[in-house]
Formats: sequence, C-alpha cells, structure tokens
Amino acid sequence: MKPKERLAAVQDDINKALADSRIAVEFVEQNCRIPKVKVLLNNYLVVSIVSIVEEGFRSIVREYISCLEDEIEEYQKLHKELIETNVRSAAALLIKTISSSKGIDASQITRLIYQCYSGEPGFKLFKDEIAHNQSNLKSTEITRISKAIGVRSLWLNISGNASIKEYFSGHRPEQLEFALVEKWNGLFDERDTIVHRFSQASGWGDTIILDYIDMCARVMNSISECLALDAESLITSSRSTDST
Repeated sequence: MKPKERLAAVQDDINKALADSRIAVEFVEQNCRIPKVKVLLNNYLVVSIVSIVEEGFRSIVREYISCLEDEIEEYQKLHKELIETNVRSAAALLIKTISSSKGIDASQITRLIYQCYSGEPGFKLFKDEIAHNQSNLKSTEITRISKAIGVRSLWLNISGNASIKEYFSGHRPEQLEFALVEKWNGLFDERDTIVHRFSQASGWGDTIILDYIDMCARVMNSISECLALDAESLITSSRSTDST
C-alpha cells in the first residue's frame, strides 16, 4: 500500500476511538442526573480523549517511518533531520544499557546502526524512540517531533487543510495557525489541570467536549495527510536519484 493508504488506516483507528468517546459523552449527558458525577465523568473523558490523541500521533509518526523503511533503499536518502534523530535515539538507548536493569541489548542497537550506514537493504530506524513525546503533546512538542523527522512547518501546513479551514471558518487565513495552536493547547491545559489540580478544573460540559472531539479528528487527519504527502514525495525523490 502507498503511504496515503497506510496512514489512512491508522487514522481510521483514531477516528473510531474518538467516535466511541463521542458516544460516551452523549451517554453521560443524556443519562447522568447528578451534576457532581456528570462533571467527574466528563473530566475522565477529557483525559481519555487526550490519551487517544497522544497515542494516535505516535502511531501516525511510527507508520510514517515504517513507510520510509519499506520503500527507500538507502538510509542516506532520508531527511537529514531524521537521520540525526535516529542516531541520537540509538545513542540514548546505548546509554541506558549502562544499567543492567533496563534489559536493553546493546549489540542489537549497534547492529541496527551498522545496517543503516553500511548500505545493507532493509534498514530499521528506532521509530518507537523517535515518535515518543518527551512531555505532553502540546503544540511545541508536536513541532519538536515533526522537525526531528524532517517535516517542517507542520502547524502552518495543516492549518491550510480544507477541514481545518472549515472548522475555523470565522477566522481570516493569517489567523488560522494561531487559532489552531491556541485551541489545541487549551485541551492539554484542561487535561493537566484535571490531573494535577483537580479542584481547579473548569468542568467542561458535553458541548465543549464534543467540539474538541471534532477538532481533534480534523487535526489528526490533517497530520496524517501531511505526513503521507511528505513520505510519498521523499520516496519518489529517492527513486528518481536511483535511476540517474
């Protein structure tokens, strides 16, 4: 399958999880008659939605990297940022082998790096480490990971997606990226408040949560499409240089 199809399959799983969250929010709204319990359940759902989005983003990035592994024959034809990130990920894993309790095989790590630089076919990258978010997945962390794999200006690119433009239809084009980032970070701010300062949480109702579910689906789909286009472009470029 092409990157677009492979990443669409990952996105389908994300959409299904978000759709289930929508059902849960609607169920709570229709059936819970105790205000305090309703707020409590809605808070749990906010935390769950963020977890879906975080794991979904990691899955998209891992699948993007897998597409490159499967379709590009030479390691050096990857984005230079991805090559550098891969080496840093390997180095970080090797450092962890100092502690025997980590259970990490240093020889396996060095074999994988050797395979990358020796020109052997079938190289594999440290995609789990590359895709792992170091902090919560607010806009700056998504930017960090996207730059680390060689995809620049991700927020600008996805703010130009038709679905995002539709969602922020009341904004001028030059406002879209800022509006999107601000809205996205608002979800993570609320999750952090629920987790760390529960009594100070806003207590979002179904209207706000359902709106965020809609936005998350649009954002994740736009990210999938952006990475699919980048993967297809890089694969095409690598093959054109192979034939010259």
